[in-house]
Amino acid sequence: MKLSWILAVAFCALTSMAWAQTGVPVSPAEPGAEEVQKRAERGLPSTWTYSLAVGESYESDASFSGAAGNGAWSRGLLGRLGKSWALRRGAVELGGDATHNAYHSNAASSRVTYGLNAGASYALTRRWSSRFGASVNQMYSQDAQLLTGSGVIFPRVLTRTQGTFAGFNYLLTPRSQLDVNVSTTRVGFVDSDLVPGTSLVTRAAFTRQVSRGQYLGVSVGHSISTITGDIEGLLGTWRMTAGQGLSIHAAGGVRPYKLNGEATGYSIAPGGSAGISVAFGRGQSAGFTYEYAVEQAYGVGGTHMANRFNGNYSAKIGRRLSLDGSGSYGRNTYPERVGYVLDGRTIMTAAQYLLGKQMSVGVSYGIWVRTATAEPSTTTYRAMVSLAYGGGWR
Repeated sequence: MKLSWILAVAFCALTSMAWAQTGVPVSPAEPGAEEVQKRAERGLPSTWTYSLAVGESYESDASFSGAAGNGAWSRGLLGRLGKSWALRRGAVELGGDATHNAYHSNAASSRVTYGLNAGASYALTRRWSSRFGASVNQMYSQDAQLLTGSGVIFPRVLTRTQGTFAGFNYLLTPRSQLDVNVSTTRVGFVDSDLVPGTSLVTRAAFTRQVSRGQYLGVSVGHSISTITGDIEGLLGTWRMTAGQGLSIHAAGGVRPYKLNGEATGYSIAPGGSAGISVAFGRGQSAGFTYEYAVEQAYGVGGTHMANRFNGNYSAKIGRRLSLDGSGSYGRNTYPERVGYVLDGRTIMTAAQYLLGKQMSVGVSYGIWVRTATAEPSTTTYRAMVSLAYGGGWR
């Protein structure tokens, strides 16, 4: 009964990926989980939100194939609708968007991309809270953060991702808590020889506050996949917060894993991550994370060892202008393909200016670089200007 309810509510939660497929900035954004919870606490009613946008862009290598003279202009039309309900003990959100990408020089390359998502949170008791969510997305591979965040950049191909999530948090004492999460992910590629894959991940974590602003814990995880063997994880965790603007975290441990087809015996690899996020000045924030992971290799097949670096910066200048920037670098090696290395780098910048309460104009610029063993390096950039209109009602 509970499982069927979860699947019904969880319909779609990575919509932000789908918006990135055109680079069209949408304003105002749909309220997030924290905002919806604040609405519930204030007793506010449910809210509808909508966004419409049009963007014109130029890509230096539209197919990301490395071929010369492959630049193209395109136009993107985006529509988005969201609905949120603020409950006394939680919140529910539904959202969806669709984008039509039309290339001026090649109508046959025009595509429709989309994203659907749903999420819910509910406090069963004062100590026990739960979260559920799911998503369905279709976008181009270079816009799939699930891939590019790990430095995995493929030639331009439509990519479909599906995900579900269920999380439970229980306060054991005023200073300690237990978290249990279960998630599934499926990645597929349309009309491509790239290897699809499905994974199921379970994690349990215990965290205790040891002093003001400092937390220690331990995390245990298990992953099974259709394209690799089992992957385990045992990590110690540490987190520190200072004031309202600084947070630092780190984790380290081991990740035993099996290669695809191995029935017995584990190999041992290190695992770990570190990151910092800070809010400073007036309306400015920045963050940086590093992670060494062992996981399934979507698109390639088997297992990969991923070193990934991600950073971001955002600033609000006055009431109307906002700036955003992000970058990622990933270096991937593959135990089943000794000597093969896949590197990927992305840089994204964007600026948005509010023309009024509901309309904005935006510009964005992105660069993607792919380097692989025994393959020529491939680079493409995309520049865009867009106009967006959005609003909401109760």
